[in-house]
Amino acid sequence: MWDESRCPVCGSEDLTDLLQVSEVPVMVGVLCHTRQEAQDMPTGDIQLSLCKNCSYVGNRAYDPEKVCYAPGYDVSQHHSPLFRQFITDCALSLVERYELTDKTVLEIGCGQGYFLRALCGAGPNSGIGIDPVVSRQAIEECDGRAITFIRDVYSERYANLPADFICCRHVLQVLPRPREFMGLVRRAIRDHRDTVVYFEVQNGSDIFQKKIPWGLQYECCSLYTSESLVYLFRSCGFEVLRVQPCFADDQYLSIEAALAFGNSTEEVVRNGGRTAAEALAYAQDFPLKVARWREQLEEIDRTGRRAVAWGSGGRGIGFLSIVKAKSSLPFVVDINPERQGCYVPGTAQLVVAPHFLLGYKPDIVIVTNPGYMTEVAQQVKDLGLNCELKAV
Repeated sequence: MWDESRCPVCGSEDLTDLLQVSEVPVMVGVLCHTRQEAQDMPTGDIQLSLCKNCSYVGNRAYDPEKVCYAPGYDVSQHHSPLFRQFITDCALSLVERYELTDKTVLEIGCGQGYFLRALCGAGPNSGIGIDPVVSRQAIEECDGRAITFIRDVYSERYANLPADFICCRHVLQVLPRPREFMGLVRRAIRDHRDTVVYFEVQNGSDIFQKKIPWGLQYECCSLYTSESLVYLFRSCGFEVLRVQPCFADDQYLSIEAALAFGNSTEEVVRNGGRTAAEALAYAQDFPLKVARWREQLEEIDRTGRRAVAWGSGGRGIGFLSIVKAKSSLPFVVDINPERQGCYVPGTAQLVVAPHFLLGYKPDIVIVTNPGYMTEVAQQVKDLGLNCELKAV
């Protein structure tokens, strides 16, 4: 949980509260096996706050004790052709840019290892993946090289692991004390100036600029923009080599860095006003957009039209919980078979496979992540359905 008066990135007391969202599910990667379990899923509050010094935005009400990562947690998107192409292209680009051949790659928060395997296969390289959600601790072979999977939280005990390249995707955004974590990574690199790190987070600027209420998730207690992300890395002893948005209309933000001789945060502080203006505009628009969607769902109820949501990931669960969608959207489609047959936490919709729609024949399909609109539209067309598609 945040110190009530200080930013967890820069320590500044110049904080301002933006908005509050009550009772959202605390985890989006764990679906429920019964409707009752879904209705009883623990919830938490979001108190979104902005640091005017470094542009960090985060949930001041976040309580890490409510979140527990373990086997069974699943936010993988590898069933999507769009996402698989992104992973492949990203891995190839990194391997070429940093000449990652016959190297050792360490991934912190590797999930089930899809990105790590892509990096190792493109090299070829050896790999080490560490994550508490790893389904099976094992050593597997990839193009003649070993990939070791460790089920654990990355900590000082792993600081001596050999690594020529360190990647960490969508972990930094769930950590309430990011400086401590970056300090750990910095110490693990020691004085190896040729070791490059690649981090990826959800793109706070994309959420603010496009005014996406469902971009907020309880467990993602931090929303980084390029300003705050660069500030964090520079102030922790890294030289930023590259920072840019990526994936599906810039939903993610990536940063590549190596060890620096000194710290330089002055430039980032001067440029922080843009994030503040965008975050404040986002907070003002937030209740208006939520109200508009509630009105649309009420209209669906009144007219008796059949509607389903498509996508039970973070933004899908965020949309359903924030607009309090229940009777108007009784089903959620997802192409991930591990989520099918389960129930959405909080609002308790049943997650179904796409072919379910052949019998249900919806009038409206609400796509909860617009980045997948083209892909969803093609799947709906392949099913032969004649329905309206709407993006949230």
